[in-house]
Amino acid sequence: MSPKGRTLLLSCLLATGLSAWLCVQRLNAQVLYGSVVGTVADQTGASVPGAHVTIINPLTGLKRETDTDSAGSYSIPNLPEGAYNLTASAKGFKPVTQTGIEVRIGAVVRLDVSVEVGAVTQEVTVQASAAVLQTEKSDVSTQLGTVAVQNLPTGFYRNYQYLVLLAPGAAANQGYTGSIGSTPERAIAIPMNGLGPASNSTRIDGAQSIFLWKPGGAALYVAPIESIQEVKITTNSYDPEKGMAGSAAMDVITKSGTNQLHGTAFWYHHNQHLASCEPFDQNCKWRVFDPTRARSKPKEILNDVGGNLGGPIKKNKLFFFANWDGVFERTTPDGRYAVPPVDMRSGDFSKYLGAKINQVAVDANGNVQYDTNGNPILVGPVMVPTSNGLG
Repeated sequence: MSPKGRTLLLSCLLATGLSAWLCVQRLNAQVLYGSVVGTVADQTGASVPGAHVTIINPLTGLKRETDTDSAGSYSIPNLPEGAYNLTASAKGFKPVTQTGIEVRIGAVVRLDVSVEVGAVTQEVTVQASAAVLQTEKSDVSTQLGTVAVQNLPTGFYRNYQYLVLLAPGAAANQGYTGSIGSTPERAIAIPMNGLGPASNSTRIDGAQSIFLWKPGGAALYVAPIESIQEVKITTNSYDPEKGMAGSAAMDVITKSGTNQLHGTAFWYHHNQHLASCEPFDQNCKWRVFDPTRARSKPKEILNDVGGNLGGPIKKNKLFFFANWDGVFERTTPDGRYAVPPVDMRSGDFSKYLGAKINQVAVDANGNVQYDTNGNPILVGPVMVPTSNGLG
């Protein structure tokens, strides 16, 4: 191809790509975001078209604006999880501000605003928001915020997946599916709604987390508790983006930086002295009465340490958040095994017969049984295989 032909071909390809980019509307997966919808009406209930609605996250400065349509309805999609303030204003009405609107991932919050006739210089502020009911979607879900994730019991390795047991339809934990080397928090398997753990789906900040080389529904990565902002467990009527889920669709949203500098430091420690003796360990030194038989509990030391820090790089524009978590565990393999001694392996149980039971052995017809020497056979506690009778 001539240089002129190559130039023409390249120009056509660039023009085609640019046209496709301009014509295709960007789609935002609702799995990471929430929405606020509602209507703006006056005190008589009549809709207020053309009202200007603004929503702001005071911690990050995120701001979205829209106007109501001819029916007085508005919709603000793709809002990251957080607490927002919403202001509605219209010509001839007092601006109304609603604070503390909790937006959850994958949820649609309905907030209807009533405005009063008055000067624009006057403003009405509603500080306490009412309980939010999910009226826009039909999915069945359980949502757990930062307080719940960090304070509810989460097992020995501090795994947030234990909280899945709180969701309707969850069965018992079927055990660990990952090693400490792959996932320090140790992924666990939980059947949901009658289906196996392999039917569960986990997304972390919208990215699928599945351990393809580990059967049984193992998560590829388990986010540390201190880095989690919210966990949503959906068990029925999923959104289209949760197509890989057959039973439970779990969405994990991690924390992010805000205008305020914030951080956490933690240290979780466990050792064998903080645990009780095993139920059948009769030689545990905390239980045995004979000091000569006492033995110490095997070593079992776990330290989970770490911390995080987040804050602004440029206020209301750019933020940072970093989290580090380290799990250090030392254990001593321990077990109790019974190995038969030499005489037992050769069939000699004479030392283990114990006291004899002076009862003559009889057959099914009640006839006394005799050995080869003509002596009545006495029933004893242990059979001696090398003899013709019972000891």
